Amino acid sequence: MGTLGAFAQLEVGELPIHYGQYFNNPQLNPAKNGSDANAEFFAASKRNIGNFGTIANTFFSTAFRISKNNNGFNAFGLYFNNDKEGQVIRRNRFYGTFARHQKLNKNWVLSAGLALGAYQFSTKLNAITGGLSAIAFDGSGGVYLYSQNTRLGLSVNQFNNVKVQPFQQIIRLNRHFHFIGEHNVVVNDYFHITPSAFVRYIQTDSLTGHLNALHYGGGINCLLKQAFSCGGTYEPNEGAYFFVGLKNINLSVGEGKKTSSNQLNLQFAYFVPSLINTRTNIQSFELVLSYFIKDAKNDWW
Repeated sequence: MGTLGAFAQLEVGELPIHYGQYFNNPQLNPAKNGSDANAEFFAASKRNIGNFGTIANTFFSTAFRISKNNNGFNAFGLYFNNDKEGQVIRRNRFYGTFARHQKLNKNWVLSAGLALGAYQFSTKLNAITGGLSAIAFDGSGGVYLYSQNTRLGLSVNQFNNVKVQPFQQIIRLNRHFHFIGEHNVVVNDYFHITPSAFVRYIQTDSLTGHLNALHYGGGINCLLKQAFSCGGTYEPNEGAYFFVGLKNINLSVGEGKKTSSNQLNLQFAYFVPSLINTRTNIQSFELVLSYFIKDAKNDWW
């Protein structure tokens, strides 16, 4: 029993890096992929401030609509995430994604998506652990209901609850559930406001119970003249994100029916932890870049 008790202390739970700009994060729900444009590209970076600046995360994702008709379309994509902790520890995630988007009526679309891939934990060669690596299957699935102004998503991430053991310590990829909702309110032609909210529930056990089971938050995103965005999100267990950005930067090319409406979005966020946050009590910043390619003359909507 003593051995089992000591071994139990070596298991820790782990989640993907959480971005405060959850409304810009395609990794939370694979059913979202393809919902914004014929081709979508996302790139993002999150980095701590000060002495913890070597802790950083980056991700890249892409999705493309195919088999498009009046009733719906399929979307295929790829997703990569790299989490760097100092000069030694690396966590990598690689996924292929698929989503089916089906029109319910002229205003609403329902999609279902799946992301399947692998999680890799590795350490560079060093004097303490040497060079170690372990890899395991990982996956997520979700559904997404959306119109031009309202979006609701429900997903399960790390659904197989797998264990990874690169050395004596066991890492559990905890299964967790996400709900995300947002609604765009058009005040006038020059001002839009979009309130949003999310709820995340983490499935834990006696070994990984150090993770808070329930997280939730809300946010406000303001869009001025279809070009300048600002706002913030707040999570009671974590803190507040304040962000500014540029949206709908038009990079249209071509002429006539062959015209494509290429739009670039850029969002910058700064995180200030709350006073009760003892787990990640470090200021950080996020940069999210997205690029959408649409048919200007005959978009699917």
